[in-house]
Amino acid sequence: MFSDLKNFKENTPSHSYGAVLLNPCFYSVVLYRISHKLYKCNLKLLAKIVWLINRIINSVDIDYRAQIGKDFMIIHGIGIVIGSDVIIGDGVKVYQGVTLGGCGKVRVCNEKLISQPIIGDNSIIYTNSCIFGPVIIKNGTKIKACQVITEDN
Repeated sequence: MFSDLKNFKENTPSHSYGAVLLNPCFYSVVLYRISHKLYKCNLKLLAKIVWLINRIINSVDIDYRAQIGKDFMIIHGIGIVIGSDVIIGDGVKVYQGVTLGGCGKVRVCNEKLISQPIIGDNSIIYTNSCIFGPVIIKNGTKIKACQVITEDN
């Protein structure tokens, strides 16, 4: 979580801890990290409670089972939905209204079945974009605003 604090500070226009500590998007990431850690410790009920708090307070629905790398940034987080089997690499930025989730399809990737998107490192997903299904997004990809992605990119 300290790395998230540093990342938000470096990527906030004022570059100040004060701005980060007043940024609800920072708390959305922190609450996700807490819920994910609780889930990994097999405290599933507590993980679900923290997830619910994040959803109610910040209007951000990041499932506690999702796998999100370091330096994850949310910009204007309201309406973001990230499903339980989503895998997000390091340095990814997600804007408001983005949905990452399944569509009922599955496929094999690296000898594992996947049903939800895998987002490569240092990708940016702009406002109101949706990525559905077992889709693989390459490192460094920029998804334009209001796009619906159902195939690898």
